[in-house]
This record gives sequence, structure tokens and C-alpha cells, in this order.
Amino acid sequence: MVSCGKPVAGNVVRIVDPQSRQALGEGRIGEVWLDGPSKGGGYWHRPELTAETFAARVTDDAERTYLRTGDLGFLYEGELFVCGRSKDLIIVRGVNCYPSDIEAVVERSAAQVRNGCVAAFSVEHDEQEALVVVAEVRDEQSPPDPKALARSIRRHCHVDPHTIVCAPPRSIPKTTSGKIRRAQTRQMWLDGQLPVLASHTRPTQEVSGATAGPLERFRHLMESYDLTGNEDCSFADLGIDSLALAELRADLQALLDEHGAAELTEEVNTRLLQRLTVAEFFRLVWQFGDGSGQPIHALRHALDRIAAEYEAYEAMQMRVDARLPLPALPPARSGAPSDILLTGATGFLGPFLLASLLRRTSHTIHALVRATDTAHGHDRIIASLRRAQLWSPALEAEVLARVRVVCGDLAEPHLGIGEAGFRRLADTVDGIVHNGALVNYVRTYDALRPANVIGTWELLRLALTTHRKSFHLVSSTFIYGWSTMPVVGESYGNAEMAGLDFGYSQTKWVAEQLTLAAQRQGLDVRIYRPSLISPTSAGFGSRDDILVRLTAFMIEHGLAVNAHNQISLLPADLVADHIVGLMGLPADAGHVFNLTADDYYNLTDITRLLSERYGYGFAYHDIPSFTEQLNRRCTPRDALYPLVDFLTRSAGKIEAMRDKRYDNTQYRHARALAKVGLREPALADTVDALVEFLRREQLITEAETEAQCSA
Repeated sequence: MVSCGKPVAGNVVRIVDPQSRQALGEGRIGEVWLDGPSKGGGYWHRPELTAETFAARVTDDAERTYLRTGDLGFLYEGELFVCGRSKDLIIVRGVNCYPSDIEAVVERSAAQVRNGCVAAFSVEHDEQEALVVVAEVRDEQSPPDPKALARSIRRHCHVDPHTIVCAPPRSIPKTTSGKIRRAQTRQMWLDGQLPVLASHTRPTQEVSGATAGPLERFRHLMESYDLTGNEDCSFADLGIDSLALAELRADLQALLDEHGAAELTEEVNTRLLQRLTVAEFFRLVWQFGDGSGQPIHALRHALDRIAAEYEAYEAMQMRVDARLPLPALPPARSGAPSDILLTGATGFLGPFLLASLLRRTSHTIHALVRATDTAHGHDRIIASLRRAQLWSPALEAEVLARVRVVCGDLAEPHLGIGEAGFRRLADTVDGIVHNGALVNYVRTYDALRPANVIGTWELLRLALTTHRKSFHLVSSTFIYGWSTMPVVGESYGNAEMAGLDFGYSQTKWVAEQLTLAAQRQGLDVRIYRPSLISPTSAGFGSRDDILVRLTAFMIEHGLAVNAHNQISLLPADLVADHIVGLMGLPADAGHVFNLTADDYYNLTDITRLLSERYGYGFAYHDIPSFTEQLNRRCTPRDALYPLVDFLTRSAGKIEAMRDKRYDNTQYRHARALAKVGLREPALADTVDALVEFLRREQLITEAETEAQCSA
């Protein structure tokens, strides 16, 4: 898509959900709203329409009124991209589908389709909205396979089209400027006036549930990924996403239950599904249709074998990776440090770290960013500061003056900058702040290893090349695993590798072990272990955070878990400011810090505050009962859905460590020495910021008029 550029000075562009009137974040498509000196006054003698179109207000923005353009678009790195009209928006099974996205996928999927000659629109079918796509072909004698086009739409747009039509050239009406007339095309199709060369209509599913054949249950998966069922690659190799993995798990569990193998459903999890090859999976499924009675035994054997083999492999690989060789300790460079390398600058915590480094130090910051060139890298960094609500003209000027973009990638050899670039960077910087990582509770160790493990190893090699450099690792309390120790202190590094059974905790543990090995060689190392990083007081957070998703689910369904496990929530701006403050302390102030809340509180304390302050009602369950409710009521519409399997598998371990507490003595001491300005907010303030973020991101759908109690 072609950018419309950045707003000129004095003009404001907002992307807004037209129903809720909430402003949307970067990269999210919504209606384009404008304000500025060029905005018109309204319609002549039509005050109601003027108020609706020229004086629209964004929720929580009382300062401005906006012009509703009726265009669909999104902001990316500060630039506006327009992708259609709001009246063209298609909603299928609750999923927003943008015609331009679907049309682009169809154009890319087949060379026989004419560029700029595809129309996607919705029609009513069986009292529901359904998607129809009309594509003009280059050669009437050689149309593309409409079923293949449908598969491409399913794979890339996550929506199942009802009908695909291949039409002759110049069948689709256009405006004088060459734009597709979608509404007119829709009417022509409904009236039977469109010439059709080939078409495919989704067959009516007459069988489902217990009456569906074993393979038929997974037909959608096969068509979406164009599978034959004989592929020798794993589902992880296919790039199947977390939501699709969760749906695959649910379908397989339903199949087991229907064939009298309910006792096996708990053994089917997304972790194992990522290890099965496609061929293995469908061989097992096929056996359910032959009446031999063997599938249950075969599946149990296969699951046990794969689980045992992969657990052994993971443990071995983690130990090997924790001992990856590092260069010998080089000499120190004289003089005060002047240049720092920062990773993860465009993630969730990264913008706050960058802003704090620019504010509290005089260093030149070298930011490792996936970018095509320096200008692109600066645009990405500035866009992340805008998302985090940190941007100001002065801060942007600081970025352009003091931030050097390093176009690379943590997951690539030599950080993606080549051996010569690696050497130059090693010669330039005096310290490294390693914040970049892939955070995912579903993916396996292998999937996260390139960025989280090998990326850390490459950075440690950089720290030990040409001259020694200080190394600051943003780690996580997840390195403790599912520890049942009554107290986990900062000196404890889980050397026995206990309780580490998911990819994120495993890779963060290995990254710490590599860093500690470098410390034993004499490198100046600091390790910062935040627990859960919560939204800021300005309401900026991460949609991917596990507590954010869990809280949204509990509010939406009126369910809460009566768990007494310690929860630690520190907002992103505080965590970043404290890390930068602790970086400047002498080595005797400590090397490892648990960045956790000083006071004990639990999830029940949080839900009670949600009830007191916002009127949300909850039915409380113990952990086993809550897990049962979670599996029964969580659907793909819930942001928590991809994590249901993770939480189900972990429920017993979470219950077993209810008495575990974090010891952050070293952090408290260092914090006092550093005299950092930000103080840990009261839990009520943290909850308020969490709710503001949930509402802004529309992760909860209750009305804004919900009864709210004062604190």
C-alpha cells in the first residue's frame, strides 16, 4: 500500500473505532478522523449532521473535535495509509475483514488475476454476513482455481469466504479514477448480472460434531494450509499461529472424547502438537475411522513417546546452550563509557528504556532494530515512542541527534549485521542493554531459541570482543520455573533447571546462564528480573501480557480465581527508570535484582478492587474449578483463548507454589542508593491503569456507564 505521508504541522490524524469511538493503536485499521486548521465548519443548515461528521469526539479526548472522513486506514510509523471506506467493512463471525486486505491476498495468490481488479464485499446468507469475492482474470480460457483462492484467503485473512467468482476482464465497475465500485459489484452479483467463468461456493456443513468423520473435522485445517496429510514437517514448521494451535487442540480433544478416550484429552496439548509431524497427526486421526479400536492405544503410545523424547531433547539442548563457548576476557578500555547498545527498543518495555537512557545519561545510544535503513529505523523508534505516549518534539529531536540505528536482527548470526559490521559495533560501544526477546507462552524452546538464546550469546560475544563492555540483561522471574520454595531470592538462579517446562521460561533461563558464565570470566554483568510488567498510569500496556488477557476474560465472564499466589505488578515506565538508575551503581551494589513489588498481594486482591472500584461482579472458584470453567467458557473471541492449554497444564503447578514469595532485598537496597524518582504505585492505581488499557484496547466490552465506586 502507498503511504499518504505524515500529517503536516498543526494537523492531527486519529484512527478510531467508529462504534466505540476509542482511539486505536498503530497498525490497527479504523476510521480516519482529522482535526486541524483546514477542517471545514460543517454542512449548511444541517446542525445534526454537522455535529456527527465535523464535531465527532474521541473517547477520553475532550480537547478536540474531529472530522469523520468515512475512510478506513491505519497509522504506521507516523504515516497514514488509507485502505477503503468504512461502509465497505465486512464482519464475518465477529471478525473485522477489510476488503483491501482480502483483495490484495487474491491478487498475490494467482498470476491469472488482474491487478487492481478484485472486489470483496459482504452479502446476507442464512441470516448472517458472508464474504463474496469477485476476481477478474487475464485470460478467459485460463481462470485460476477458485478453491485455491479461497484457501489463500483462509490462510492469510483468517476468514472463510462463502463464494469466489472468476469473471472476465472489465466485468467489475470502477469510478472514473479507477477505484473499485464494491457496492455496485455487490448488487450486480445479487441480481445475477455478473458473467461467471468459474466459481466456488463453500459447501454446507451437513455433518458436525459426533456425526462428522475423523478427517472431516480437520478439513478446514487441511484446506487452509493446503495440506495433503502426508507432509513430514511439524505444525510448528508450518508457521501455524497460537490461535490455530488452540483450535486444533480443541478439535482433537473433542474427537477423543467422542470415541471414548476422554482420559487422553489432558495429554493433548499445544506443546506436543507442535512436535507432531503432519503425517503423524493424520495417521493417528485416520485410525479413528477404521473401527479397529487401536487409535486410543496408538495415540497414547505416540503422545508418551513424543513427550518423553522431546523433554529429553530439550533438557539436553538447554544444557548444551548454557555452555556455548565465549571469547576470553579482553582488556578494559580507558575512559568513561560514551556509547551504549540497546536491543528491543521498539517493543513494550523498550521505548521506556530508551526515553530513560536519553533523559538520565549523556550516552549515544545504538539501537538494534529490524529496519531497511537508518531513516526507517528512526521512524520505527519514534512510532514506538508515540504508541507508548512518550513522544514530544524535544524527545524526537533527542532521538535523531543521539540514537544511531543498527539495522539488524537478534535471531540472525552476527546480529544480522555481518562479521565486519559486528566488529565495528564491538569497537564502538562500551556497554550493552539487552532487552529484546520473544515473549510467548505457547511456542517451544526451539521456536524461541534463535532470538532469546542465540541472540543473547551473540551479544555476549560482542561484549567480549576488542574490549570488555558492561552487560545489562533484562531477564524475568520466570527463570525460577514452577518453584515451590517458600522464598526465591536474587542469589538463586535455579542452577538445577527445575520446573522449566515452557519455551519462554526455558530460553530466559539459558540466557541468564550464559550471562552468569560471562560474569565468572570477569565481565561486568547486571541482571534485572521483572515479574509482570503492567500498563502505565497513562493506560499504555501490552495486549499480549498474560495478566491482561486473564483479567479481560474474568471481567467478561464474571469469573475469578480464589488464588493466594503472590502477584507482582510494576508499570513499564517504573521498571525502565529503575533499570537505568541501577545501571550507574558500582559493582558492590549487587549484580542480580528481582524487580518485584515490595508488598504482597494476590489475584483475589485485584478482583476485589475491580469489584469495589468498577462494580464488576465475580463468581469465585478455586484453581481446579476455575480451570474447568476456563475450558468450558473461553472461546476464540477471548484474547486468553490461545493460552487456555498453557494455563490448564500449569494449574496444578500454580496451586502447588501458592506460598512462594519473592525476596527483592538487593533491589530495595540498590533502589535507595540510586535515588530513583518513581515510586511503586498503590495497587488501586495499578488496577485503574489496567482497566483503562483494557477499555482502550476493547478487550472488555462492558459499557462505560458501568457503576464505578470511589476508592
